[in-house]
Amino acid sequence: MYKISHYFSSKFLKKYQNNNKFLLYKKLVSTNPFLTTGILFAIPILPDEIVCVGSALGAIPLKIIVPNSYYS
Repeated sequence: MYKISHYFSSKFLKKYQNNNKFLLYKKLVSTNPFLTTGILFAIPILPDEIVCVGSALGAIPLKIIVPNSYYS
């Protein structure tokens, strides 16, 4: 889900690049991405798929979402 969202995000987000709410979202998520995604995964408010899509749109690296043992 993350890879699909990341691939299509540049195509669909061109019209929102200068939107104040989108820029605020990216700023808030980018300040501490580990804490943000950790809280969203730990507290089951949203489904995991929605958290993955939001992470891809917020430009959170995949290293934070997938454990480090996956990359070694």
